[in-house]
Amino acid sequence: MRHNHHHPQTRLPGPHEGALAPILCEASTHKEPLLLDTTYLTTSGLTFGHQAILLATGCLEETCLAQREAASARRPGGISPTRAARAVLLLSADWRALLPSYDCHLDDSSAEEIRIAKLALALRRMAERPLWKREAGELWWQGILVKRFRNDAADQRCVLNEFQAHGWSDCKRNPLPHSPRINCKERLHNTIRDLNRGQHPQRIWFRGDGSGGIRWEALI
Repeated sequence: MRHNHHHPQTRLPGPHEGALAPILCEASTHKEPLLLDTTYLTTSGLTFGHQAILLATGCLEETCLAQREAASARRPGGISPTRAARAVLLLSADWRALLPSYDCHLDDSSAEEIRIAKLALALRRMAERPLWKREAGELWWQGILVKRFRNDAADQRCVLNEFQAHGWSDCKRNPLPHSPRINCKERLHNTIRDLNRGQHPQRIWFRGDGSGGIRWEALI
């Protein structure tokens, strides 16, 4: 059965009094990883199921705050017992750079609780939609690797790059590069056909939108 995907409306929770600092990262640019306090994100709607999916796909990694601080400061004895017990998640620099495509801008001027609610929602969307790992050539669906590409399939990769760059919103236009010697409609049709082939298990269905763009649906 095919289910049309839909994007949930943003619902921002109120302030979380007494919560731990949600962002524990020393990084100040999108080129550095982001350390996240799971307690705060969980209360903002990022369930353990979402976290498990993102951990399985490699978007998030489990790490120990004390170990990272010790490695950074090179003073292992200077970490307090409270901080030594803190387990946090690491959002890699590559996936952090994609947060704006999921409507999350950590450098805006919103209140802290609003920014963290937006971050939790962006991570939920990552978990609930397909994930395309460009460098690895892997297409994932909710923690399951459904298709792996070798050094080929340039047109399929082009489409997947476009989807991932926009947080898996529908492609409103043909993302394939124009070539005067190739029928654009036929090329897109063949690419969509090939995207639907070779998935094990098949979880994502791609189709044209009737106006030159591409949509996707979840198969359950």
